[in-house]
Amino acid sequence: MADTTDNDDLAPIDPNDAPSGYSPDRAQRALDALRSRIAGSSPRAGRTVRFADAAIAASRLLQIATSTEVAARLARLPPEEFSPSAVSDLEVLSWAAWHLDIQASRPTARSAARVPADLSEAAMEQRKDLLNLLEFGLRGDAQIQAELAAIRSGGGYVDLLRDLIRLGELVQKHSALLAVRLPHDYAPGLTDEAFRLADELRQALGLVPDNVQDDTPARFWGLFSAVFYDVKGAIGFLYRNDSARLAGLPSLSAARKAVRRSSGATPRSAAPES
Repeated sequence: MADTTDNDDLAPIDPNDAPSGYSPDRAQRALDALRSRIAGSSPRAGRTVRFADAAIAASRLLQIATSTEVAARLARLPPEEFSPSAVSDLEVLSWAAWHLDIQASRPTARSAARVPADLSEAAMEQRKDLLNLLEFGLRGDAQIQAELAAIRSGGGYVDLLRDLIRLGELVQKHSALLAVRLPHDYAPGLTDEAFRLADELRQALGLVPDNVQDDTPARFWGLFSAVFYDVKGAIGFLYRNDSARLAGLPSLSAARKAVRRSSGATPRSAAPES
């Protein structure tokens, strides 16, 4: 019988771990309120950002858009160019994104999931190798280094699964540069192995993939992206000559590691940037 490691990363959601104001009913209602719009939106594939991270970004964008100065300037835009309802949509989309993130992180019927020790060890070793490769190969990229530092702070099997996917994507994106800088360490098969281990972890944990039988996540992502970029684009236009203001706008292109939900945090009501 294979050696196994208990999975304690998927305990039921504790209300004390949720963002301030969170409740399952509130998040569920937010998603339900968007059902007709989600059904009518075009599915968007290729999401690399957790819904929780998207919720954080939308929450921050909402705070900026509703500040006195920005709100006043947005209100002066022609209605055919920008609809004020997009700003209020951000809050509903935030809570709905939290609901989808929690649903995606819940185990299926195999609630007492156990991860084989050899799989756990292989996945952690692969994570370590990819982190080292990217840290040395892209040491001059401050944005990448910040993301890698956040990834290192994660813990638990769900984070490990997501880390492997994100690290594999980063290696793929920067493969040409890594091959030149670290020819003895980089190999194309590294990403294949990372994705394979992530799939095995997903199966061992009994997690339901984002879009297997239900295309709601992909359609939601299409709606979320359209609203997020509509608001962000309008603010970007208004402050196109203000580099400091532009730098403060949240981005979906660099997936930030979602920290474990902590009591007292603002609603991370706020998924990849194109």
